[in-house]
Amino acid sequence: MVTARHRRAVAHTGATAVTAAASAALLVTPATGPLPVVQAEAPPVTVAVHATVPVDSPPTVQLHLTPRPAVKVNGGPVKAVSRPLERPARPVPATPVVKATPAAPEAPTAIVAASASAAVNLAAAQAGKPYVYGAAGPSSFDCSGLVQYVFRQLGISLPRTAQAQYDVSTHIPAAEAAPGDLIFFGAPYGVYHEGIYAGNGKMWVAPHTGDVVKLQTIWSTYSVGRITV
Repeated sequence: MVTARHRRAVAHTGATAVTAAASAALLVTPATGPLPVVQAEAPPVTVAVHATVPVDSPPTVQLHLTPRPAVKVNGGPVKAVSRPLERPARPVPATPVVKATPAAPEAPTAIVAASASAAVNLAAAQAGKPYVYGAAGPSSFDCSGLVQYVFRQLGISLPRTAQAQYDVSTHIPAAEAAPGDLIFFGAPYGVYHEGIYAGNGKMWVAPHTGDVVKLQTIWSTYSVGRITV
């Protein structure tokens, strides 16, 4: 015989079975959504789910996250890349620059005695040739033309006029004049006449129009110029 107490026990047992089935359904479909996707930049994790379903309390879910020891990217392990330390290049010592000392210019030397004597002799060889203004030999001369002609025979080039010849000469005191030096009148800026010193106060000169080349006494104040080579 089924009593009322027996019917209440069966109903209670059926309710308990329904509650357990509902709890199992909760475990199968968690309310928290899908598991997170692990990217390549972070280590993947293993998710373990432990569920406890007591009869008289609501079900609980516990998550345990365990990091995996190895990280793989594109199917292979990540390898650390080591780069050697780059040392700065040692500076190459610059080659010292040795500046060459320019050679001192040679001091001009006066024409040698032989050339000085040759100048006097060449001037004497023109004796008797007429004075012609602007003439520079070989058959006639003016004063500066005679000087230019004589020194050209010695391989020395001089300017054409008396003033220009004075400007390129080395000026020396009159007391130091030697044969072959030049005697100038009107120096330093208005030279108008000249001759070739022959010694003993005399010079070879082409004096003026109507006269000829001759040895003449120095008659006035004068300046001395020495031709140097």
